[in-house]
Amino acid sequence: MKDPILKGIFLVNLILLLFPVMAFSAISSKVLDSIVFISSTKIGNKAAYSPVVHKGMGPGFILDKEGHIITHESIIADIHSIECSIPSLGYWPGVLVGSDKLTGVCVIKIKAPKEILKKLRPLVKRPKRKQLRLGQEVVVIGVNPDGRHILHSGIISCPTRSILLNKSSFQVVQTSVFIHRGLIGGPVLDLKGRLLGMAFSPLTNLPPNEGFFIQSEDLFWITSKIIENGKVIRTYLGARFLTVTPLLKRLLNLPVDRGVLVVGVDDKSPAQRAGLLGATRELRLGNRLYPLGGDLIVAIDRIPVKNDKDLIRVLNKKGPDKKVLISFYRNGRLKRKEVILEGR
Repeated sequence: MKDPILKGIFLVNLILLLFPVMAFSAISSKVLDSIVFISSTKIGNKAAYSPVVHKGMGPGFILDKEGHIITHESIIADIHSIECSIPSLGYWPGVLVGSDKLTGVCVIKIKAPKEILKKLRPLVKRPKRKQLRLGQEVVVIGVNPDGRHILHSGIISCPTRSILLNKSSFQVVQTSVFIHRGLIGGPVLDLKGRLLGMAFSPLTNLPPNEGFFIQSEDLFWITSKIIENGKVIRTYLGARFLTVTPLLKRLLNLPVDRGVLVVGVDDKSPAQRAGLLGATRELRLGNRLYPLGGDLIVAIDRIPVKNDKDLIRVLNKKGPDKKVLISFYRNGRLKRKEVILEGR
């Protein structure tokens, strides 16, 4: 190619074409020793030729050098038959430490000698200050029925999305990677091989280019509670919320542009006993319905609450059976009430 301009364009395109392949190859060499093949059922010769991973087998990944492994409860068929295959370290029996009823996250601990535990390679965590971006490239690693690793790549299609899990709101990240059985419980990584979260599927009928994962910050909070208590006990207020935005403030003529609107209150809940009020009517603007008449919470124990995630974080930090002071607006006036929280 004689023309230097064409040669330059060709080289740039070649680099752009090869960069993802090089990045994925680099990730594989970094993290595959941290990905575990978990089985909790007998595996016959025919299972290795199956096109899909059956219940009782799937991926997990190493959390620490104490032998804790993160995975999803859907992988576990028999808690008495858990076996973990760790690359270059062999097969080791595992014990179920506990699981989270809301998300299905569970923790397994392998029974191995200290010299094996010292060789475990936990995944590198993403820096907390780094925010997930729309369009950010991600990699999800899972397993085939024969135990070999598989790798899928995609992008973050929605950095923050609230979904209902067992009638409770939970924030997840949406990705373009279809999370099938062989990926559920596997790690989601950035292109530097750092852990972004755990792949899971809240629904069985997801579109082929849609999947979800639990962010690493939430994942580590859940796993810390499982390791500590064998289960996750979340603080329960007993109300449903809607985050206030500047647009919502203008539309509904609210006194502030931050906080959470109380949409509904559960019967016999701490929120009901404290006298918090949910929405009493709805306002239709175009094709959207907006709740009216509910309290607007702005602080817990004078700690500002900007959105529903802030509220859940503060409440979980306080813990069950604690008395907290809730600051809220009702009919334009700031009020405060004490609430005794519960756990569930």
